[in-house]
Amino acid sequence: MKAAFWLTGALFLTACSAGDPDSIPDDVYVKLIERKLAEHPCVGNLAQWERNYRYARRTGISAYTADADFDVIEFHLRRAGTTTIIPGRNVMRRGELDGWPDGKYIRFIDGRYKIGENRMQLSRCAPLQTSK
Repeated sequence: MKAAFWLTGALFLTACSAGDPDSIPDDVYVKLIERKLAEHPCVGNLAQWERNYRYARRTGISAYTADADFDVIEFHLRRAGTTTIIPGRNVMRRGELDGWPDGKYIRFIDGRYKIGENRMQLSRCAPLQTSK
């Protein structure tokens, strides 16, 4: 009986060591991603962006699986100063706006970095407009 208990405990610890789904991406990879982002024409100066990083969710049979994919880091950037909030009440017809009122003023970029392939992919990317 004791042997079965110890064997079960050892298997549990082995499973845990395979990767904690709540773990955060390694700083080495986040710094690598940020170097690539700083050189990208859609991003540029990182001091102008809020930058969020997490491991992607593993894809498979269910899109709602909580298993982390430790080979893919997702990121979500929001440009500082691009959200405009106007006080007051807005009563709208159905379908009047595509999103909530401040949605069109938020500049954001989503992307993924695949560690094993050293490949970064950005979505919603348009080169920044420079002020004259």
